[in-house]
Amino acid sequence: MDELIREVENEIQDKIKEYEKLKEKNFIKVIDAFREFKVRESDFCDSSGYGFGDTGRDKLELIFSKIFETEDSLVRSQISSGSHAISIVLFSILKPGDELLSITGEPYDTIQRIIGIKESPLSLKDINVEYKEVDLINKPINLKKFISKKTKVIFIQKSMGYSGKRKTLKNEEIKNYVREIREIKEDVIIFVDNCYGEFVEEKEPTAFGVDLIAGSMTKNPGGGITPFGGYIAGRKNLIEKCASLISSPGIGKHGGAQIGFKKLAFMGLYFAPHVVGEALKGITFVSSLLSKLNFDIFPKWNEKRGDTLLGIKFKNRENLIKFAQLVQKFSPIDSDVYLEPIKEDFFNHEVIMAAGTFTQGSSIEFSFDAPIKEPYIGYLQGGLFYEQIKYSIIKVVETFLK
Repeated sequence: MDELIREVENEIQDKIKEYEKLKEKNFIKVIDAFREFKVRESDFCDSSGYGFGDTGRDKLELIFSKIFETEDSLVRSQISSGSHAISIVLFSILKPGDELLSITGEPYDTIQRIIGIKESPLSLKDINVEYKEVDLINKPINLKKFISKKTKVIFIQKSMGYSGKRKTLKNEEIKNYVREIREIKEDVIIFVDNCYGEFVEEKEPTAFGVDLIAGSMTKNPGGGITPFGGYIAGRKNLIEKCASLISSPGIGKHGGAQIGFKKLAFMGLYFAPHVVGEALKGITFVSSLLSKLNFDIFPKWNEKRGDTLLGIKFKNRENLIKFAQLVQKFSPIDSDVYLEPIKEDFFNHEVIMAAGTFTQGSSIEFSFDAPIKEPYIGYLQGGLFYEQIKYSIIKVVETFLK
């Protein structure tokens, strides 16, 4: 194994250097924004009650807007997850009779419940929002046939999700979709689920004409430090609608006390370019190593990336579960836990989730998710630093192959 590891590290050396340069460019953007808006220690203090006059909260949102090149943003502890952020956007903008069109095929399981594809206590279907989906990634489609007068929002999922059928999008590809969409209907709102994509490239989708993006602070932009929260960034008038839903009309962004959140959100964002860079380096090592050991993986180590995920295809259910159990075993937290598949209401199938993480479900930390269904694909993600990813995957693979 030692010889194989040396071979892998020699092979990926140029890619590692590329990610080091990316880390530096993204870090400079972040620190310049911190300095421009004069972040002070007093900005970390909690607010209370209505949360009016919270200058730290306002600066955090100005910094997000600067980094993501948007008019405005909403970065709040009250946003509990990436799915919640997406739900806020869709319920804020879509009204009865409007149409939502997904051009990246079937959305992630939890988003299906927001839309009403799968049954849930509340969905867009309940308020008579129509829904259509096409898969523009896997085969060329004439979008003119699908975009109508009723089409209010076009939804794009950047990351591969659980489908196993499609690749992750790069921002250059999103840029091309935006150009095509605008030629058909200029005023349609283009919304990107940016989960797992932040700081993976030099710019975010909003730099290429996207109206709104949303994500979780326990993923990339939280740098493995922010323990909860989410964000929405984009056009000011749309952010105002989202703020009105999360708070109330008339109060909007002005309200919302932030307790135990701001210092960790600032710090997480500051660390994010470095941590995402480490995750990219680590997942490149994993991709090269598993390829040499004849695992069926995607994307390959030398492909351009749009997120921090690696898909791994297993021969059967037992192998998939065993791999997840080993990821848990060689994690820093809950390493003694015996992992088993579960069936949750918000997933379409049994799932197994290895997350020996400091923050529950933090997917910027080294973790592994998989729906228990054919063709038995699991998704390895994250890692706070390269050495952790390297150590864990070597231990996982050595034990798995025995």
